[in-house]
Amino acid sequence: MACQRSTKLNLLRLAVLLIVALAGIKFLLRDSLTLELHRHIPKDSGFWGDTGDTSQGAGPRSQALELPVAKITAPRQGPGQQGPKDSSGTEMRLVHLDLKGAAPKVSYLEQLFPLLSRLGANGVLIEYEDMFPFKGELEVLRSPYAYSEEDIDWIQQLAELHKLEVVPLVQTFGHVEFILKHEKYQHLREVERFPNSFNPHVPDTLALLKSLLSQVMEKHRRSSWIHIGADEVFHLGEGMDSKSWMSHNRGDVGTMYLKHIKQVLGFIAARYQGLRALMWDDMLRKISTGALRESGIAKQVSPVVWFYAPDFEVEQIGQFLTKYAESGFEAVWFASAFKGTTGPAQTWPPLNHHVRNQLSWLRVMQAMPRFAPLRFQGIVLTGWQRYDHYSVLCELLPVGIPSLAACLQTLVHGERGRAPHPHPSSIVGAPLAAGEGAAGLPWCGVGSPGSPLLVLLRGLHGGDAEEGPGRAGLPEPAAGAGHVVRGCGTERGAPGGSGSAAPSPAGCGGSPPSLEPWLVPCHVLGSHLPSTLSPQ
Repeated sequence: MACQRSTKLNLLRLAVLLIVALAGIKFLLRDSLTLELHRHIPKDSGFWGDTGDTSQGAGPRSQALELPVAKITAPRQGPGQQGPKDSSGTEMRLVHLDLKGAAPKVSYLEQLFPLLSRLGANGVLIEYEDMFPFKGELEVLRSPYAYSEEDIDWIQQLAELHKLEVVPLVQTFGHVEFILKHEKYQHLREVERFPNSFNPHVPDTLALLKSLLSQVMEKHRRSSWIHIGADEVFHLGEGMDSKSWMSHNRGDVGTMYLKHIKQVLGFIAARYQGLRALMWDDMLRKISTGALRESGIAKQVSPVVWFYAPDFEVEQIGQFLTKYAESGFEAVWFASAFKGTTGPAQTWPPLNHHVRNQLSWLRVMQAMPRFAPLRFQGIVLTGWQRYDHYSVLCELLPVGIPSLAACLQTLVHGERGRAPHPHPSSIVGAPLAAGEGAAGLPWCGVGSPGSPLLVLLRGLHGGDAEEGPGRAGLPEPAAGAGHVVRGCGTERGAPGGSGSAAPSPAGCGGSPPSLEPWLVPCHVLGSHLPSTLSPQ
């Protein structure tokens, strides 16, 4: 009996040792195995929907790693050094990836980037915030879920493989809650109570920004542009240091703002030869032409004019374009939206709203000869995840893919009658399933990257209960949301006044007028898309 018990104990010990040994082997090999699986999703993967046509996919890992790297180093480059590629003659269509909430896995981007290219995008604007793998003294800024350095490299290789320019966005003045929330950087706040804006008078502010920009650009040596944000610098001028500066220098908030921006742009110009800068334009709208011209920033940066209302006139944007032309700016960008601008807790993108926004911008583009010598350089299709770092999530990226497809194709092909009449499957790599909405018009999107999540959310929110005229199953913006909606009436910097309330544009916080059937998702994603899609 004792012998049997001893034998069982020895067998048990042996089994435990084997388990421990296997666990150790698995632990040692996990990084290489995980990386391989992470970078190579098979064509039949079911991750957030079918991957679709991968004929132009990532390919073998060894091939991707052989992509050339353009050096962006210092102001004095040797004859053998390669600078950023010149895209100045190309009209750019950038898709904005806002990573400050529900950032996508890299394996999802492997599915998304080929689709963006086929839809007509030729670049991505990546707003990393705390998803960038900051290191050293900046490591405190890094989210526990941040991308690794290898992820950042792979994202850029994927982008280059699909002919997408990568433009990093680093906020340098406002919307810096992800930095100033940390005790280490609280002394850099403009107003001690609020973590949203930098105090431009503390020397440590510029030193921190130089470190931020340097780490980001070190990982983006192929990029031709960098976006410095600089929008909605709330509470600027309210801090004691700012009040003292304005008193002693007979300055105002505008000159103080320009002084800081000029310092940031000066660092970029001195450090990265050939790198071009972009910035949101809303703060510039409030500054006089004379002050803008005197600052000299027009030679260093291009303004990105953003406005997200569905219907607006050329004249509403023309007043800013005239100012920027007179101020000496050479090029201008525009910013529309495919999601994230119709309510801070919006679940579904109101597609008609966003498509009409693209149509309004097309009219502005057609009118650009009136504002010569100012030239149009490109457009950013923004897709906000949160209104700020502390806000709730609005529409998730997979839910916004049908809207993004419709908006991109609207920009590529214009209004109905000017576009070819193609087959829907070529867009998403799978048949588009449709269902009838309250307006009697089809709603679709099944087959796009992330479509299972889209279907689940639609079922969760009751389908028909939220349908409205012309929306085909997409809900109206939340009641009363107009005062916080980008591009709507009482928003700071909205056309109509310098930081004052402007008349609410059509469609902000309310139902839009009825539209032609082609503006409903299945029509835009279906019969009015080209059968053969390639990067434009």
